[in-house]
Amino acid sequence: MTFNPPSADEIGFDGSVISGSKIRRFVDIPDIFAMQIEPVEFIVPALGIAKNTITLWTGPDGDGKSYLAQAMSIAVARGESFLGMNTLKSPVLYLDFENPAHAIQDRLQSMTPHSVPDLRIWGIWNEQQPPMFGSELLLTICKDTKPLLIVDPFVYFHSAKENVSDEMGPVMQYLRACVRWGGAAIVLHHPSKSEGSTGRGSSAIRGACDLAFLHSLDKESSLITIKVDKNRNGESRTIILRADFEEGRFEVADAPYITKRNDELDKLAAIISTNQGLSQNSIYKQSGMRKARCVRLLQEGKGKRWLEKQDGRALTYWPIVPVVPGCSGNREQFRDGWSIVPPSLEGNKEQPPDQPNGKTLTQCQACKSFAVYPEKDGRVTCMTCDAVVIH
Repeated sequence: MTFNPPSADEIGFDGSVISGSKIRRFVDIPDIFAMQIEPVEFIVPALGIAKNTITLWTGPDGDGKSYLAQAMSIAVARGESFLGMNTLKSPVLYLDFENPAHAIQDRLQSMTPHSVPDLRIWGIWNEQQPPMFGSELLLTICKDTKPLLIVDPFVYFHSAKENVSDEMGPVMQYLRACVRWGGAAIVLHHPSKSEGSTGRGSSAIRGACDLAFLHSLDKESSLITIKVDKNRNGESRTIILRADFEEGRFEVADAPYITKRNDELDKLAAIISTNQGLSQNSIYKQSGMRKARCVRLLQEGKGKRWLEKQDGRALTYWPIVPVVPGCSGNREQFRDGWSIVPPSLEGNKEQPPDQPNGKTLTQCQACKSFAVYPEKDGRVTCMTCDAVVIH
């Protein structure tokens, strides 16, 4: 089967459709410094898996690759934390070319007692077999749903000769077409028999991937080591996990990268909490981080650890404050419930939000917010700036 990828005139390297007039002269080439480029959006930050990317996940048979990938699938489909970091809630399509239905069902039920609506595992047990390389149906699903696509194992996804670059090139171009609408692809692969192998087959496989890591299991200690040795969107890292295969649980045993990233997120949250409404540039200057990293972290925490608001051409950031009991106004909904938006976000510091009983809330004299904690031990404190409102 042949696959004709989109032409260079239609698709950019980042997967986007190129619009406008064609480049005919040197001066027609867009200035990279002036381009408005969206920051990388991570689906699984702990592993560096982002939208519009292809990940090569290499490891021997029996080392728990599939088990860990399925645990990750559940977390992503639910938008839950995975390996200590929040995921971006996304549909997940898992193509299983190897395992029987009972084995997959037993494994998933050990990890969660409930069905996961946004997770679909398409296995060889179905009358209609999982789609392979060149499938128009799979391209349509990826375009309409933008899923995290997992191929397990990669060798059965195509009929090309893995050691021949001319045959593997179109396979990788097809996967690139699958992710260009905003999804991502992960291929579970096997190493060759040679020592130090980073994946079986042609270098065209690894070369076409944005992220590649090596997976190994110490069966005596049940410790999994994931070594990221290629990452176009970040640095290399090593993560060590403690696996409980009976319960389907994986815990981080050692991951300096995750610890550092969580510390940086805490630092940004503290800056936003004490200086609400700061612009992205102001936060970057206070953080002491590299600008690209700061912007990436601000995007990662948006909607989970802080609010992002458009103020003209600038983006401003605000803390997500707890719910005021009984308050019915000035609310925005997030995945984990309702949060009060400080009145200052709406340009109204003078008028308190209405309450069902007709009473008004106490105003903080420090920041003018009406979002305050109920009285406890003779004290009323401000949710926005932590100032003591009433002794």
